[in-house]
Amino acid sequence: MTSASSSSVSNGRQEGVSLEVEVDEAARLCFCGMKARMRTSRTEGNPGRRFFGCPRYSSGQRHLACNFFEWIDPAPAAQGQDALAGMVRKVKILEDKVKMSEDKVKKNADKVNFLEEQVQVQKDQLIKHKAKERQLKAVLLGSWMFFACVFLLLCS
Repeated sequence: MTSASSSSVSNGRQEGVSLEVEVDEAARLCFCGMKARMRTSRTEGNPGRRFFGCPRYSSGQRHLACNFFEWIDPAPAAQGQDALAGMVRKVKILEDKVKMSEDKVKKNADKVNFLEEQVQVQKDQLIKHKAKERQLKAVLLGSWMFFACVFLLLCS
């Protein structure tokens, strides 16, 4: 009975973008019928790029190897394009968030302006009420003095 194993392998991070590749290791058989081995390229053109290859190739049996070869990781240009596309998507999302934040700031600024106008209206009304209160106090004081004078004149 064969057990299938699957693992997630990472090709590192580039500018915060994770380049992960799902690898089903049990499904990879070379042309010899043997389980292909996962290896990492050390070449200048594909440094660190992983691939599956015939297990006989590196075990000293190159003459028996079937030359099975399959890349696991995308080509560096594709990685760069995928990373760039991911970054472009992130920039678009961030631009949308900035736009929404700017809209919220504008709405809040409008609310602040409205509330400041309301405060000014209330201040103006308060000033008018205080002036009317002073007038009423003066009228009340004058009427008390008038009645006091009339009372004193009548009593004397």
